[in-house]
Amino acid sequence: MKRYALSLALTLGVLEFSTRASAQTDSSRYDIGYLTLNKDFTQHISIRGEDLEKMPFTNLSDAIRAWLFGAYTGQSFLAYVVDGNPVMDVNLYPIYDIEEVTYISNAVATAAYGGGQKGLVLITTRRGKRPAGMRVTAQTGLVKGNSGLDDTHTNIYHQYYLGAYKNMDKVSFGVSEDWQRDILPMEKRPTLTVNTPNNLRRWRTNGWLDWRPDQRNTIGIRLGYMDQEFAEGWTTGDNNNTSRETNNQHTQVVIPELSW
Repeated sequence: MKRYALSLALTLGVLEFSTRASAQTDSSRYDIGYLTLNKDFTQHISIRGEDLEKMPFTNLSDAIRAWLFGAYTGQSFLAYVVDGNPVMDVNLYPIYDIEEVTYISNAVATAAYGGGQKGLVLITTRRGKRPAGMRVTAQTGLVKGNSGLDDTHTNIYHQYYLGAYKNMDKVSFGVSEDWQRDILPMEKRPTLTVNTPNNLRRWRTNGWLDWRPDQRNTIGIRLGYMDQEFAEGWTTGDNNNTSRETNNQHTQVVIPELSW
């Protein structure tokens, strides 16, 4: 499938004088949720969030697999850990929320998640390093695909993102909103009329709050919400015999997280 995109990103930072206390962390180890691994004894590959944004991927999982394995279908058996918390659906997070992705190939790491996975992906979300900031991103483009020898319709992809954060002495918080609409190409055939193109509409909201009562402890709350709908409709046949079909799927996901 060919996808041509034009994107625009704007990052705004508000500078002010303030002090910020951070929780004590060990930068020499990876937090994989159930345990920590020494970085010096772990094979890993890291990808910056800015690199993931260079292509208009619909799903974060697709972007990660394409960057790591060179194809959408590479290694589907992956376990994901976001900010130290194991997650079931990594596509709850838009690409613009991501600071860094690290792929780990380690027997101990995969054993911690049942041993069936072929790799572990650690994701760090953006928290902002300034006292306050805002990020606005818009991305749109044309989508066209080839199915065998048949030509396909050309459609439009959209994604719009707004994120903001605030860091204070003991409290940090942030929120992001993301709206996405993707349309899959459908074949041009004399006996096929596309009434509703195969499309995805997705709204995502992610918020977080960190409280640092002292230098050694951080209590964090995170809430993610996703509302998405798949829809398509078509009519097949000729003037004498036609058949109309539709397919609609609506999903809502809420994921709360609490960490200490």
